[in-house]
Amino acid sequence: MASTVSGLLAHRAFAAACAAILCGCGGGGGTQPLAQPQNARPVPQSDLQIAGLLYADSARTPADFYAEPASVSSYTATFHIRNSDIATVVAPQDPTFELCTDDWNQALAWSETVALAQPVYSDLSATDSNEHFYEFVRTSRSSSLGPQQMRVYRCDFLDRLGVDLRHATTAAGHVNKRPIAATDLKWIAEYLWRFSSYNNVDNIVLKSAAVAGVSDQTHELTLARLVRGAGANGCDRVRVFAWRYSAAPDSGLLVSTQTDLWTFDARSDSGNTQLCGH
Repeated sequence: MASTVSGLLAHRAFAAACAAILCGCGGGGGTQPLAQPQNARPVPQSDLQIAGLLYADSARTPADFYAEPASVSSYTATFHIRNSDIATVVAPQDPTFELCTDDWNQALAWSETVALAQPVYSDLSATDSNEHFYEFVRTSRSSSLGPQQMRVYRCDFLDRLGVDLRHATTAAGHVNKRPIAATDLKWIAEYLWRFSSYNNVDNIVLKSAAVAGVSDQTHELTLARLVRGAGANGCDRVRVFAWRYSAAPDSGLLVSTQTDLWTFDARSDSGNTQLCGH
């Protein structure tokens, strides 16, 4: 199976090269200050409302955000198969990224490899596919373990070769669908958020919207993150920032960038949310 992965990497090595060039030029790497008018506010929520949403942790995304049907199991592990899941050896400095293929049988074989490598084997119980990925549902032979939804991207939609999942901002792969529609970028931005560290307590998505007036197809998430105890005088610090995914219309090169918007301090005492310094 390691030889299969090597062939896959060699066949699409141009993507990794593009990623290296982009990173070397500083494209998208790191957080950058945003130049905007003083009165421009990208979200309708006030700072107090943002803090309240963070402390409540009852709605992490807007109403029209990407969502999946609730699982029938109390806990279902959903993940994309990575190169490190099936390769014999992956050096610590090598990127770890999700695999893609346009061959259903290849995707199934990778799923079987992952199942065989686990301490307790899981049987294939269902399969599914859509324009974005193949899915293989597997049920563990241990009653104490929940089901798994193993997924593999379809290369004709999204190729993540060379993406380093340890970094949120950099080259993010290639979108291979043509033409690239605004709905495609919306799906990518919201779906990748689902598997990021921001899909967690103390994080919310305030807004999800296409960006107008730019040459590349671009979708932006406006997020807020609560860092407890990081504010002044024992308060918590809230960081509001933008996370963009942009795809070049010709090459499909996908780039992820993050931009700090503003910060403020807040606290919550017995369910009462307050802004600090006000």
